Amino acid sequence: MTEVFKALGLLSSVKQQDLQIILDLRESTLAQCGRWDQIRWQVPSWFCTLGTLSIGFVTLSEGNNYNPVFAKGFFVAVSLFGVLSLLLLMKLVIYETKVIHEFNENLNRFPVGRKLSDVLTLARPFRFDFPSVLRTATFWFLLYMLILTILFLLLAWKVPLQRGQMMLSGVWPW
Repeated sequence: MTEVFKALGLLSSVKQQDLQIILDLRESTLAQCGRWDQIRWQVPSWFCTLGTLSIGFVTLSEGNNYNPVFAKGFFVAVSLFGVLSLLLLMKLVIYETKVIHEFNENLNRFPVGRKLSDVLTLARPFRFDFPSVLRTATFWFLLYMLILTILFLLLAWKVPLQRGQMMLSGVWPW
């Protein structure tokens, strides 16, 4: 990487040791963000999978095997998982934004010059501030998960505890 910067004429005033520190910090920051990005995509998929399983559960539980306590507990557990997933996703956005900002601030502490600083600055193709966040998949996953969590809470609250009643009868207000 250093040879590329030399060839581009970006290393005229930068100490080799400073550049190595910057490159190591940048690599570490990118690795952290990469791990968080994977989790940011996995959390909605976990929750969507649970949502799909719950639809199967509703279908299966309408028969003779209906256990109202288990049904209520199941929907409470899925709702709790939804709340925890939402919190995790929001925290990941905060962590990633903070780490990228901290790296860019630390980069400005080194005398690397404007051109090299522009090359090394970390920037995402999306932003999490309003209204830019509305154009991110993360926002739409958060919204989808919030709606599903509210629906699961509604199901947990409305599930009848007597046998013989259909599980979803009277759940929807319309």
